[in-house]
Amino acid sequence: MRLLLIIIFGLTFNSCSISKSDTDRYINKFYSDKTTFEKVYMLLSADKKIMSETGYSIRNDNLSSDIKDLLNELEVNSINTKYTNCENITQIEFVTNWTTKGSVYFAKDSCDREQSKKGFHTKLSEMIEVWGLGDDWIMWIDYDFI
Repeated sequence: MRLLLIIIFGLTFNSCSISKSDTDRYINKFYSDKTTFEKVYMLLSADKKIMSETGYSIRNDNLSSDIKDLLNELEVNSINTKYTNCENITQIEFVTNWTTKGSVYFAKDSCDREQSKKGFHTKLSEMIEVWGLGDDWIMWIDYDFI
């Protein structure tokens, strides 16, 4: 009985984890949609009202229908603006709905050039991993799906 519970727990845990093939798929999907991500980023960063509320989630009702359509196309659930360590540089973070196994984020941040360098990879903790995608873009995954 105990062995059966261990096997069931192991299978459940493995089915909830994000594999290397999953992360490769997310990175490839980002690259295929990069132009659209860039377009949304440019539209958002040009909006003084949105950028003046750094540190908050961007409310959907503050977005134009064009931006909403692009976000739907990208399968982005929400957008956050965050302070960086660099003066006058705000990070825009896109939260996707690409998986139920964790949370996949993309952010454009010209402040941290090392982290955003294409090929960069680090594990910040047991639950958070970061990949550099080049051109100031990063992907990070939070494996804590709760």
